[in-house]
Amino acid sequence: MIATPPIVKKLFDRFPLTTYEHAGLPLRSRERQVEIPTLLVYAYRGQTIHPDCLLWETLLQIHGTENFKSLASSPHASVSGLPLLLLPSGGKVHAAKLDEWAGIDPLTMEQKVFRVMLNANIRRAYLFTMYMEPRNAGLASRLFIDGDVAWPASLLVRHSTRSSVHEVLAGGLATYYSKEEIYADADAAWAALSALLGNDDYFASPPGLLDAAVFSYTHLILSLPLDFSARDIRISLSQYKNLIAHHERIDQLRSQSNIELRQN
Repeated sequence: MIATPPIVKKLFDRFPLTTYEHAGLPLRSRERQVEIPTLLVYAYRGQTIHPDCLLWETLLQIHGTENFKSLASSPHASVSGLPLLLLPSGGKVHAAKLDEWAGIDPLTMEQKVFRVMLNANIRRAYLFTMYMEPRNAGLASRLFIDGDVAWPASLLVRHSTRSSVHEVLAGGLATYYSKEEIYADADAAWAALSALLGNDDYFASPPGLLDAAVFSYTHLILSLPLDFSARDIRISLSQYKNLIAHHERIDQLRSQSNIELRQN
């Protein structure tokens, strides 16, 4: 065991390390005021803009969970980067437990495989389109950074965000990735999902987690104002008419829900 240098020991003898209890939130904080379960989502101008947030918001809507509201929050408010459900009791439900909380059937083994593919191939193409296509750089900043982070801190957040996205695209191993390969992988994923859906209206009956997961990407890809020259992922998706029809059906189910996105 390495001996502690005397100067360091003297310092800690004078200022011992102490772990304090977690400080409670102010009485005026939102977490102490929710009257019904409240899902915090990342939104811009009334639209939920993060795939993970849109997934859970959509799932709760189409599942018929009426006793909750969706509230716009900052993309930088969650340590995990995932949506959070606040309860009137003061408790929290994290994304990994939301389906259990709502009583939603878990994915089958086959559906789990397709969700993994969705979170790999489609997610990579979405991230590349949003953050790495030069012509969309301004859109990503407006949606996720500029409104919540003051300049010049926003410059640091942009750099950090692009670095994080680069690591995801490179798989944490390589320093180089191909745009063509990313979009080709996404097209293969769309083709597989299209084949799985076939002539059915939904991936499950009633529509469930996989339906919401697919919609969370198709909706953003089809609705966000991406630059025309960077629409490879949208053009690829548009080839699969049953996936477009699936998106429209889920969107219709969402419109029938009385849950609205509320701004701060």
